[in-house]
Amino acid sequence: MKIKELLNALLENPNRKIAIRGKQKEIVGFAEFRSINLGDEGYFKAIFDDHSLLLIIPGEELLLYSDKAPEPFDEIADEDIGNKQELLFRGRRYKLENAHDYQYVVQLIKGNYQSIEGEVKYSDYVPEDGANELLSLGWIVRTGKRADDNPKELSIEDVKLS
Repeated sequence: MKIKELLNALLENPNRKIAIRGKQKEIVGFAEFRSINLGDEGYFKAIFDDHSLLLIIPGEELLLYSDKAPEPFDEIADEDIGNKQELLFRGRRYKLENAHDYQYVVQLIKGNYQSIEGEVKYSDYVPEDGANELLSLGWIVRTGKRADDNPKELSIEDVKLS
């Protein structure tokens, strides 16, 4: 299966069961997003019943996955987000790639405003060593709460639909 095939299958039926690295999951929130800085380069987020998330970036043929719900990374100060060119996070150096962006929902496919984060003011950092992952730091507009995440690349071979 290719990433676009996975995306099309989930768009066609977001109630399908999905297994990631052998663990069965149910999608509780699924939406298409855009951001101000990235323009027409859309991406999709699926939030699962165990609060993990899958980020599907069709334009880059990339899957990013986090097995944890977004949470505040308290070791990074609010005032540093988008302002510092470099951050040290859990022993790894990250460089600023996308500063002061704004994410918005283009299409809510499954779930509601409580199951998908919606509008977020954020900045993205990438590892200096070139690994395919994000250190995404920001605030949910609706609540004002920090929603930081550190999803890492996921191979399409680790994803199975049923």
